[in-house]
Amino acid sequence: MLIEQILCDRWSMPAHDFERRSGAIGIAADYRFPNNLSPVEAISEYVRLCGLDQGDKSLSVLYNSQSVRSEALAYIYDVLALNPALKKVRCNFYSPHDAGHFMMGVASGFNADDIDFFINEWMPALDTLRRAQYKQYVDALNVKLGVKTYFIPSPPTVSKIKEQFGLHGWQPTRSELLCATGQIDQIIRRDLQPHNEPEQIR
Repeated sequence: MLIEQILCDRWSMPAHDFERRSGAIGIAADYRFPNNLSPVEAISEYVRLCGLDQGDKSLSVLYNSQSVRSEALAYIYDVLALNPALKKVRCNFYSPHDAGHFMMGVASGFNADDIDFFINEWMPALDTLRRAQYKQYVDALNVKLGVKTYFIPSPPTVSKIKEQFGLHGWQPTRSELLCATGQIDQIIRRDLQPHNEPEQIR
């Protein structure tokens, strides 16, 4: 596999990429979009509807336009109608940033729990100790698996991963937490090598 494709999958569809590399199932999600658009086409259409392809205005300024907001909201509601599982995501679609995070999460193939967690827990916790501690916990789990999640999995997704790999009830030791950062850097460096894709761990 070319390194360009590895990086593309890892950054644009990281949950699917994690499933491919680890052998896990039920972590990523596949969604339908209006007019049978692909995920890339769907997010491009949303960007167009928000007017972001028209110049240098910020999303907040554009979204305050009634016509822009109405078209963007109509598109989001069409996506929700096609994908009932997404209705569990708590999102203020009148917030341009929350709505944008929602659409990016859907186009990236994240499950509903992960999208909800990112919007309602991860982003509001910016630069807090709680956020740093959760990232350290996920890093320690990645080290335990030998495969990195290039996204922030929600607690329900973490539980799914642990259960599938016989780690139910596992909690990192203090030593595992302290060593996680250095060890995860080694995994990232390995993953960036085009001929160093890890074998599936299942």
